[in-house]
Amino acid sequence: MLIVVFASVYLFIPSRLIIREAGSAQCSFAAAKRFIFEERNHSAWKSTGSSDSLQPEDDKWNYRVTNTFYTKTDIIIACGDESHKTVIQLIPYNVDSTGIIWSDTVYTGNNPFSRINEYIRARRLKQHMATNAERLLTFLNDKEKIYSSNIVKEQLKDIPLIARLVLLNS
Repeated sequence: MLIVVFASVYLFIPSRLIIREAGSAQCSFAAAKRFIFEERNHSAWKSTGSSDSLQPEDDKWNYRVTNTFYTKTDIIIACGDESHKTVIQLIPYNVDSTGIIWSDTVYTGNNPFSRINEYIRARRLKQHMATNAERLLTFLNDKEKIYSSNIVKEQLKDIPLIARLVLLNS
């Protein structure tokens, strides 16, 4: 019986768990970068959402931005004694839209007990990342919060102009 339990742990929990959240935001690449890559701006989007989506345990998670490049940054997420080095990549789609991929890889090891423990930790991280990715996308899709004014896309009616050139010789 014990062999079946151990075999099922190795069969159903892989040695490498990939956690990934992705989405797109209707804001410029520079605006998304400003609110994700700069730690002082995290409080703006972490508190976004309905009051029932804000959990008391969210205050326990700490974020630290490290290793920033042009389209990628590492964010170390820590809660208590556990720490995860996650990666956020920004993909500029157009002038006013940006793709966001937030990912982490958790290695579970060879010990069946540590595999189960790491799987539970990875599920908790996945849930936390999903909640905060949703908050981030909600925030970034609100143009009034991003740009401090409401921006409305309008198209002007084009009216042709006819001009006539007259040259007078004196």
